[in-house]
Parts: sequence; structure tokens; C-alpha cells
Amino acid sequence: MVFAAALVSAEHLTYREFTERIPETTYLAACKLDPMGVRGALQLDLKVAFPIIDLLLGGEGKGIAAPRDITEIEDQIVESVARIVCRELVRRGTRSSFR
Repeated sequence: MVFAAALVSAEHLTYREFTERIPETTYLAACKLDPMGVRGALQLDLKVAFPIIDLLLGGEGKGIAAPRDITEIEDQIVESVARIVCRELVRRGTRSSFR
């Protein structure tokens, strides 16, 4: 399986502005952005996360019908994906690290 990540956009928002924009069911991870020494947020809508989980577990990449929280096992899988995304951003020159 091939995986690629690219920084499409970056915005400076207050915490309130950020939380007002995210979906109710979402996965959030913090990334430390070097050399600026600031933290960024990586947000993944669970509508996208569930097909990724399905693919990684050998499925066809189908999502789920009804929104729900992720299980502990699914959380570990999505955390691994978030680490890969942060690592790819570092590799491509953004210099971020998963936290």
C-alpha cells in the first residue's frame, strides 16, 4: 500500500475558531512544528478515518453507516496514521513531530 501526505494549507486560528470548525466525531493529534517551536493540530474526520482503518485491516476501504466513536484498537491504528502523516511532513520540509 502506498501512502502520501502533503501540507495543503495552514491557518492561524484561535482555539475557539478551531473547535467551532471541526466535526463532532473527529480524531485530533498535536504536532510540534520545528524550527518555529509551535504546536499544530492534525484533524482527521472519522468519515475519512474509518475507510482508512478498513483498508489497513485488509478491507475495501468502506466506511461505516452511522457515526460512532472509535474503539481502542481503531484509535491505535489512527494514531499510527497520524504519526506517518507527521513524519511525511517532516520529510517534505515542514519539520514537524507527532506529540
